[in-house]
Amino acid sequence: MILQVTEKEQNKKLVNRQNKCYNFGKSQRFSHEYTILSILEYFCIYTRKVAISKYHIMTKISEIKQQRPDRISLMLMKLEKNGYIESIDTPNAKFYIITDKGFDAYFKWIKDCLTFVRSVNNG
Repeated sequence: MILQVTEKEQNKKLVNRQNKCYNFGKSQRFSHEYTILSILEYFCIYTRKVAISKYHIMTKISEIKQQRPDRISLMLMKLEKNGYIESIDTPNAKFYIITDKGFDAYFKWIKDCLTFVRSVNNG
């Protein structure tokens, strides 16, 4: 007796296997790049002139709630090192605020993304 596996069943098995490899049986984490973009987006849209803490970032940005705190710290350090955000040290916590360079970088990314999507739609 020969068992035939349909293409749909094969694809389902492949997707399940890939999900196990990428997620390691845990909740899904987004890429480093996506997380950085989500942080910049939050700064631009919700906190343009207000400094916020890492705790605020981790609890208010739903797209990055699955990230580990040490990863968020590393991303904030990189954003600060490159001049996209500035930190303000206080006795209780460190707060971050977006710079003009960070604001411009986010809107350049949005513009480039929209240009790409429009070219796909018109092509």
